[in-house]
Amino acid sequence: MKKNKKVNYFRIGCRSIAIIILVGLCLSAILYYLKVLNWKDTKSLCITLAGGIIGSIGTLIAVMMSSHQTNKIQQDNNENERIKLAYQNMPVFILAQTEEMTLIYPRQLTKENVEFRGADINCIIKNISNFQVKLIEYSIRLKHSQKSILSSYPGEKSNYMMDINISKHDLVEIGYAEKKYDGSILNMNEIREIKIFIDTTKSVIDMFNVETDKGDIHVEVILSVKNMIGQSYKQKLTGIYSINNMKSFFMGEDIPELLDVGLAKK
Repeated sequence: MKKNKKVNYFRIGCRSIAIIILVGLCLSAILYYLKVLNWKDTKSLCITLAGGIIGSIGTLIAVMMSSHQTNKIQQDNNENERIKLAYQNMPVFILAQTEEMTLIYPRQLTKENVEFRGADINCIIKNISNFQVKLIEYSIRLKHSQKSILSSYPGEKSNYMMDINISKHDLVEIGYAEKKYDGSILNMNEIREIKIFIDTTKSVIDMFNVETDKGDIHVEVILSVKNMIGQSYKQKLTGIYSINNMKSFFMGEDIPELLDVGLAKK
């Protein structure tokens, strides 16, 4: 899309004033040297021209200020419209899993004679927006907490839900992976399975085998998406797996974050 050039009113004003002054001086000099005007008449003409120039400068400044303010209001209105449109067309996803799925499955993988001790991640993302969404990429961060939230609050969901946010500072990142989709389109209510092996800095197999409090593993899925008019968003989805209880017990979503309103400015 071709963008309109921004009008530089200051430069136009300076050039206009310079031309007026130059024309006035040249006209006065020509009339004086052609003996059309004597020195007294020439001075009178110069004074008249100077008054006209001063008046023109004042008028030009007023026009420039008015035009600048009008353009600023139009730009603000356009920006507000783009932001409003972006929030009206904000994609929203949720994280889920089927009964057959295990959010985290510890696994040892050997590839090209190199041994990796990590975990398979299995989950589903679902587009709950009422429009199509372009999935650009996702990244997954695995984080371990020594504290088991579910064990601390058996049968008291409201308490451990609050503690999820409190315990975030105890999390230690143990693995990371990402995948690009290059604009794969998800329709309304369409799901996409995420199945990926993540090599971890701390053996997930060892975590599952220890006898003491094993804690929880947080799976943070960061989605990068676009709506169909090109506006960009990021959303974090979180699943928490209790190693002690051998099950996932929390699936939650953050509010999507608007990254770029798109739509080239006019």
